[in-house]
Parts: sequence; structure tokens; C-alpha cells
Amino acid sequence: MPATPYVVTQRHLRHVGKDCLVAFDVNLYSVPARKVRPRQLVEIRATKSQVSLHSTVPDTGGQTLLAVHPRVVGRSARIVDETHWDGLPTGAGAASPPATLCPPPAAGRQPDRCRLC
Repeated sequence: MPATPYVVTQRHLRHVGKDCLVAFDVNLYSVPARKVRPRQLVEIRATKSQVSLHSTVPDTGGQTLLAVHPRVVGRSARIVDETHWDGLPTGAGAASPPATLCPPPAAGRQPDRCRLC
């Protein structure tokens, strides 16, 4: 018998979602927004106890590891490191609808109902 046990690892390729989440085994795992882009292909290496997510292309330092999470036993769980969402747009700069759709009344006239109101 070898001194160290052989670790069985499942390997899969998945795409990153717009929210920096990667689907695996009916669960979602986060990756850092600053290191990936939506629809980027990442490699999942899953053991019995953990899920590690790797880029398919090494960074400038030759590293591929993006994130490591504990593997979830249940279904439909979201395993998120909140720091991974740094860099995602917040939606705060999105255009808001106008306060009113009715045109302002003409000078000297009573405001009457427009056909939209």
C-alpha cells in the first residue's frame, strides 16, 4: 500500500455565468469576478470534500487556481465567497424610468389627463 492515499478527482468543464457562478452537481460555486469573464470556460476539479475551480489558461504567474470551496452534499445550494463579487456592476448607474409619463401642461392651462394616465 502507498504511504499516501490516492485521491479520486472528478474533472469537468463549465462556463462562468454573468453573476460569476459556476454550476456543478446541481449547485453553484463562485469565482472571482476580476479574474474571469462571463461564458469563460473553467475546469472543475472535485473531490469527495472540496471543489476547486481553475482557469483553462494560466495567468502571467503561471497559476490556474481561481477558487476552492467545500463540496456541498445537497442540491440547489449557492456557495459564494462575497469577495468574489468585487468588480461586478452594481446596477446603481442604470437609467431609471421617468417619474411621470404625462407631458407637462401648457402655460396658463389646467392640467388635464393625458391618454397615458
